[in-house]
Amino acid sequence: MNNVINKILQNNPVLCAPLCGYTDFAFREILSLYRPAIVFTEMLSTEGLKHNLKKTLGLFRESTSDVPLGIQLFGNNPESFKKAASVINPLRFDVIDINSGCSVKKILKSHSGCALMDSPDLIYRIITAVKSETDKPVTIKMRLGMEKHTFIDCALAAEEAGAEWVTLHARTKKQMFSGPVSFEAITTLKKALKIPVIGNGEIWSTEDAALMLNTTGCDAVMLARGLVGKPWLVKQCIDYVKTGSYTEPPRDEMVRIMQKHLQLMVQDRGVEYGIKEFRKHVVKYAKGFENSRTFRSHAVTITEPDIMHNHIQRLLIQEEMAV
Repeated sequence: MNNVINKILQNNPVLCAPLCGYTDFAFREILSLYRPAIVFTEMLSTEGLKHNLKKTLGLFRESTSDVPLGIQLFGNNPESFKKAASVINPLRFDVIDINSGCSVKKILKSHSGCALMDSPDLIYRIITAVKSETDKPVTIKMRLGMEKHTFIDCALAAEEAGAEWVTLHARTKKQMFSGPVSFEAITTLKKALKIPVIGNGEIWSTEDAALMLNTTGCDAVMLARGLVGKPWLVKQCIDYVKTGSYTEPPRDEMVRIMQKHLQLMVQDRGVEYGIKEFRKHVVKYAKGFENSRTFRSHAVTITEPDIMHNHIQRLLIQEEMAV
């Protein structure tokens, strides 16, 4: 196993997934406070990187944390992947991940994301092309397949090409995000590969993480949508897997994290766009707080950082008054 990969996975079974529209610099910084094995950027277009598009490069910003950072790439052309790898190689990050799992229609129309699951040979050529341009570890995140299960052939092709781990979101493209994930598929993949297998899908709680690890024998789990509004789930899962117990953060810590997230969003994206993007986070953060429905309905109308900061603070005041 590559030394970087060994360091990432050693003694830490919890990874944070790339999430389009969510895992920007600010959210990665927040997630890193809870010490996951690695955090990932949103997926970056190989065509955008190939042409040095400012918008694509803008999705990457180096972490201030020492938590390992991965960049995820999507596309369908091995030469574009090769060029993209050469563009990002000088940047400070740790892992390149290949997206062969995205089920969004726009990505599939470009024959990218989960569409790659129809061609194990193309996956092989993409990983080979990326590895020819970088000495950084290359990994891949995939689904079971488009409709039929092609994940074994695709994962074996990835392993042969030199991938360092395979993350399996154990659903097909057709399932999107509905229905149960297949623990059987993760188990089967773990038995088929020599490299680490990361399980992914429907991990909303500490119990979900432990169940996937214990049932499938996978090497680690990758948290995704369950992190939105609950970044502390990272530490809770780590603690639960290692000790069988975890704690809920106090309300004042939750409020402090919300305010820190707001600050980072505004600093990184500017006031107008930062506030706009933060709203989708804050409505998730507020779930479970006293009068959260009223809080959320007002939060989505706020356009000034100071007003949002004070609005968040009132969550804590209302909690204390309700005791």
